[in-house]
Amino acid sequence: MRCGTALIELTLLDEAKHRFKAVLAVEKDNAQARSGILKVEDARMLELLEELKTKANVLYKDGSYSTATTSYGKALKAVEKAKLHLKSSRTAKDALTVTLLNNRAACYMASEKSEAAVKDCQEALKVDENSVKSQLRLSKAYLRLGLFTEAADAADLVSEMEGAADKDIRIALLEKKKMKTLLEQWEKGVSNIEDEPSKP
Repeated sequence: MRCGTALIELTLLDEAKHRFKAVLAVEKDNAQARSGILKVEDARMLELLEELKTKANVLYKDGSYSTATTSYGKALKAVEKAKLHLKSSRTAKDALTVTLLNNRAACYMASEKSEAAVKDCQEALKVDENSVKSQLRLSKAYLRLGLFTEAADAADLVSEMEGAADKDIRIALLEKKKMKTLLEQWEKGVSNIEDEPSKP
C-alpha cells in the first residue's frame, strides 16, 4: 500500500494504479486501495490542468496577452468541469482556480482591460478570501480605473489578510501612498477647473 502512495508522490501514476488494482484483486473491500485509485485519478486530472496553466503562462510571458487570456479561460472551464474525488484534490483545484484567475487578470491589465481584471480578482477572492495577490491586483486595477477610494480600501485589506508577508504589506502601503498622491492631484485639478471663469 505504501508503495502505491509513494509512486503517486513520484508521479508514476500508471504504476501506482496497477499496484492498487493488484491489492483490490486480492482484497476487494480494501478501502486504502480504493482511496489510492481515487488519488491516482485526481493526480492525473490535476496534472492535465497544470499543463493547461503552463501553456497559458508561456503565452503570457511571450506577450501574447489576448491568446493567453483565452487559454486561461479554457483552463478555468476545464477546472470547473473537473471531477475530483478527494478533499485535498478539491483544495488543490481551488488554489489552481485562484492562480488562473489572477493570471488572467494580469493579462487583462496588460491589455488595458481593467474592468475585466477587477471581475477576475473579485472571483478569485470569493474562492480564497486570503489571496494577497488577488487583493493587490484588485487594488492596482481599481487604481487604473481611477477608483481611488476602492483602490485604497483594497490595499488596506492586505495588511489584515491571513498570511500576508511583510513584503506584501509594504507593497500595499506603497500603492496606497501612490493612490493618495494621485487623488490629491486629481482633486487639485478639479478644483482648478471649477475656479476658472467660464469663457463665453
